[in-house]
Amino acid sequence: MSRKACVGIRVAYPRWESDMKAKDIAKVFEEIAPVSTGLPGDLQGRVLGFRFGDPDIDVTGVGVAWLPSIEVIQQAVEQDLNFIIAHEPGVFIRNDSSYWHSALMPETNPANLRRKKLLLEHNICVYTAHSNWDLQPDVGMLPTIAKAFGLTDEISRDIAVGIYAVAEMTFGDLIAQVKKATGINLLRVWGDRGRPVRKVGLGFGGMGGVVDSLVINGVDAGILGAVNEFDFMHARENDVPVIEATHLVTESIGFRSVVTELNKRLPGLRIQFLEVPFSYELA
Repeated sequence: MSRKACVGIRVAYPRWESDMKAKDIAKVFEEIAPVSTGLPGDLQGRVLGFRFGDPDIDVTGVGVAWLPSIEVIQQAVEQDLNFIIAHEPGVFIRNDSSYWHSALMPETNPANLRRKKLLLEHNICVYTAHSNWDLQPDVGMLPTIAKAFGLTDEISRDIAVGIYAVAEMTFGDLIAQVKKATGINLLRVWGDRGRPVRKVGLGFGGMGGVVDSLVINGVDAGILGAVNEFDFMHARENDVPVIEATHLVTESIGFRSVVTELNKRLPGLRIQFLEVPFSYELA
């Protein structure tokens, strides 16, 4: 896999001359993706909005990222970006699997402590936009990913899964198209490479059971985010070719449009997309 985050030598960046605070930028963002449009679980868990730090800080620059990983926070520090807008709400990763094995508490997890130390030392504020961006209908996850994958003729939308008509190609051609769009050289797939494809279903992230949507909508092939063993089995048993484009990559593509949309509304704001590196390799 070739996608990596670069954390280099810190350089001096010009500060954004404004008295705009993090809460002011959040207000502009919420005009695009209101918190109220998030899923009930996110609303009940209070994972949308400010997750760490002081919303009243004067913003020097904004970092946009899929997850506020240690690498992302380091990049924000190096680029003098003191406001991070992240997609995934796991600011401090919690392990809820203690019924099966010993689990670290989020308050004592060494990685969480490193995150907190960096954020506190550099006065960085973190805001998350999860399901409200997943379900943003015009510039959110699905339309942004579809455009990147060359899927422009939307037939219908199954909540967060898009159904698209494409010029006839083989499943092998579709695999090549996804590799080019994602920069991933090796993909997990299932299906006959020579099968004709005219109708494609597109999902993203970690939608469990999403193969049902592909079956119900009668697609010739599906492009999905994270695909588990059960989903691959379900695809095979229902004879639906599937490409796994990963949770990280699909949603990193889909969250990039936050940069574009904020720049439209806040010209002059210094805003950077910060890459989360892959945490594994294929051997």
